Amino acid sequence: MPVRKTCLLTFLLAILFGTACSFGPSPTPTSVPMPSPTPARPATPPATATPSPTVVPAAVVTATPLPSPTPLPPIQIRQYRPGVLLHPLAAAAVGDAVYAIESGKLKVLDLRSSVDPRIIAPADNTVEGYPIQDLASLAYAVQKKALYLLDRSGAVYGWDLAGRWWLDRKPGGNSDYSQEYPVDLASDGQAVYLLDTNNGRIWKRSGDEWVQLITSSQLEGGIRLAVAGDLFILVGERPSRPARLLRLRSGNLTEVKVGGGLDEPSLLATAGNGSLLLVDQRFRRLRLVDGNTGETRRVATGSAADILALTGGEVTVLLGPDWLVSIDGLLPDQLAIHPVSPSAQVLSPNNPAVLSHPPKLHMPIAGAPLPRTPRSLPGSPRPYRVGIHEGIDRYASTVGATVGRGTAVLAAGDGVVTRADLDYVETTPAQMDQYLKECLDKRLTPPAIQDKLGGRQVWIDHGNGVSTRYLHLSGIASGIKVGSTVKAGDVIAYAGNSGTPEAADGSSADVHLHFEVRIGSGYLGQWIAPIETRRLLADVFDTP
Repeated sequence: MPVRKTCLLTFLLAILFGTACSFGPSPTPTSVPMPSPTPARPATPPATATPSPTVVPAAVVTATPLPSPTPLPPIQIRQYRPGVLLHPLAAAAVGDAVYAIESGKLKVLDLRSSVDPRIIAPADNTVEGYPIQDLASLAYAVQKKALYLLDRSGAVYGWDLAGRWWLDRKPGGNSDYSQEYPVDLASDGQAVYLLDTNNGRIWKRSGDEWVQLITSSQLEGGIRLAVAGDLFILVGERPSRPARLLRLRSGNLTEVKVGGGLDEPSLLATAGNGSLLLVDQRFRRLRLVDGNTGETRRVATGSAADILALTGGEVTVLLGPDWLVSIDGLLPDQLAIHPVSPSAQVLSPNNPAVLSHPPKLHMPIAGAPLPRTPRSLPGSPRPYRVGIHEGIDRYASTVGATVGRGTAVLAAGDGVVTRADLDYVETTPAQMDQYLKECLDKRLTPPAIQDKLGGRQVWIDHGNGVSTRYLHLSGIASGIKVGSTVKAGDVIAYAGNSGTPEAADGSSADVHLHFEVRIGSGYLGQWIAPIETRRLLADVFDTP
């Protein structure tokens, strides 16, 4: 959503002193960043600005600055160049450094400088033969002085403060056909925890092994983890179930009733002393919650700037589109921030200015709502090809509607057909085996093979950088060809299983529609949190 001008003093006073506040309508923010306070002399040389997301070889990554003996100012405001921190997903503060996941990459920000974030990546962007594809979450294990990084492929990588990389967990654990969907990491300083939202499972890194800690249907749809003495799990809302905060203690799950309730929660972090920082109302309300009682101790409400990532502890850090606020100690008498809104002209699937005005589309299968299973949505891992799912899979079993071979596929909106595979020839078993072998050998899905695995396809351009794709079709409707003009709801094709291993073997199994919404060259759901993807799709299709 567009970042609005806000009085951050009132916002932060509400956090620290429990003063309820309400932000009224604000004028459109100017395009001139607010001058940052003059930074103190950094403990180490500041990171070099990176004008574009170029991979930085591991050899040039210096050790992370250690905590400086010079105290940080109580409040710091950093405004970055538009687009360099477009949509942060997760953060961890280590001394004077803040590590953040943004646009699929690990970036480091200096609390004592306003230089642009610097990208940290291994040589060739590969660790032990596994390419880093799209980082989504992180956790800092202080006793190990190491970050653990979750990739959307399902892999977990490790990086220590000396600059050493390693593969800590393979995609899918040890199963190429795993049905898991890991979404978040947390650490108590020593152990590291991983949340699988699809299976309702938590894994714990014990020693050098990942072991199952608990599996429960209560954890299905979980979105965030935090450790505050106990392990806390934030579970997102569903059409049939409200959002919940769960506590895991001595192997037992109990619900923590949060004072004031939970309204579309998004973020959870440790605040110290058994307390939690919780952001709900999507990304607009920040609360300090007692982990034992659920009492809301402090709250800030209103239409403030979106808080997209945060980390607590000795220093609380809030991150939003191209801005950072750190809180350490007492507040000054006055403070204000005027963040610059990202330009909607940057056609990126994680640009808040683009996502605040999502396209309005129709369901491509009549009567089919969004799938219930998290891994049927964009951004989930596909271990069998070491890849990432970029669309919505509509099976009869997951949408509660008829999806069989020959089910009519409808145009999601008005547009022009840019691809129609009228002369499609099904893949042979030998070709399919070769495609999947190449994926496993390369530890990713090459674009050409991903296209082959999509089977017969139709693509439609809806204008303004928005397009839709329809995959695994059994046939294409009469009159549909490249250049055809279609209206929303027109029959364009028929559901099938083309491009799947089952189709290659001559089976009629695995019939479904794979449907993608594209924003520019990316897919809707790329570089944003899974719960944000589900909510965004509900807005796009006006359905739960």
